[in-house]
Amino acid sequence: MKYIRYSNHKESCNFLDTIIYISLIYEIIHENLLNKISIEIINEYRKSKKSYIAIQYINKFNYIYNKTYEYYYNYNYYELDKTEIAMTTLYIISQIQKQNSIYFLIKFFYK
Repeated sequence: MKYIRYSNHKESCNFLDTIIYISLIYEIIHENLLNKISIEIINEYRKSKKSYIAIQYINKFNYIYNKTYEYYYNYNYYELDKTEIAMTTLYIISQIQKQNSIYFLIKFFYK
């Protein structure tokens, strides 16, 4: 069985597990409510970067990101643009509703 290596640490991920995770993400995101909310936040962010709903989402994303990051890593050797990561995540969620969504998701993760 082939393994895919995580880029940040030395553990391996089973390819079949990765496909299962992608499938689960697809099923969760394929619900229309999540797609509508993500598109609404993206549109509000495009209109104004100081939009209440966009700021609320980015703050929540930053909180979860920092909590997770601190849990796995006790040091910070570089700073990422978390706003860009948050908006990219919403873009991925909005694109998954389209016809070739599984292909898009796999292509995005393995660029």
